Amino acid sequence: MIESLTWADVDPVRHPFDPDTVHDVVRALAPAGGVPAPYRYDPVRGFDRVAADARWAWQRAMEQALVEHYGSWACGWNAQMGGHTADGALTVRWNGAQDSITTPEETLDAVAGALLDWRTFLEDLVGMFARHLPLPTEPHAAFAAWEATAAALVATVAARSGADEHWYPVCTLALKWFLDVAEVPGDDHDALVDATIGGRFSSSVSPQGCVTGCQPRCGVSRPSARCCNRSRAVWCMGRSSVSVMGTHRSSVDSSEISS
Repeated sequence: MIESLTWADVDPVRHPFDPDTVHDVVRALAPAGGVPAPYRYDPVRGFDRVAADARWAWQRAMEQALVEHYGSWACGWNAQMGGHTADGALTVRWNGAQDSITTPEETLDAVAGALLDWRTFLEDLVGMFARHLPLPTEPHAAFAAWEATAAALVATVAARSGADEHWYPVCTLALKWFLDVAEVPGDDHDALVDATIGGRFSSSVSPQGCVTGCQPRCGVSRPSARCCNRSRAVWCMGRSSVSVMGTHRSSVDSSEISS
């Protein structure tokens, strides 16, 4: 499952990959020989549950085959991260078994394209992480840098996914991966991400045009001080202290946080 992937699982540096062979690899995998029939609405018979189950079972089999060949990072191929076509347009090549299974040739091309787009997204994250690291050691400066990073990651994921329903879990993962690379203790990751984007958007709400953190968002001219203080408090205090890039920092006083 994509939700369980760590940065070690997906880091492109740790997992060599040859994009030029992807289409051949996909066609050589076992599921490629049994692409099911595409969805067709039949006004007489209605929805065909058996055929639908067969399509989703094929998608799961293809995911397993990709993971066995490339490693666990490949399970993100169906996370609906878009990529650019030859003319520069952004497109999501795999939208799920019901919509994306067509002819065998087109279906396998879509699988290969979706895997390439996912890999490109991971490689782009490497560059983004490098631009935002190392974080400052001073707590409030580190918090400001984290908020800026979160805003950039939300915008990137939303743009790549078209802000479709899958943007939220992928964005949550990307934020946790950044915290991992920044060497922020893992016990703090869920709280930090939740304080930054949790409860501000649902998976069906587009974050485009909104900014995370203590910035204006979604038509709100000024976010509440309580919301900002909560995120800042989690960052600066955690349970007792926070370590950034291996440098131990003592917690700041709560009165300093609210100022």
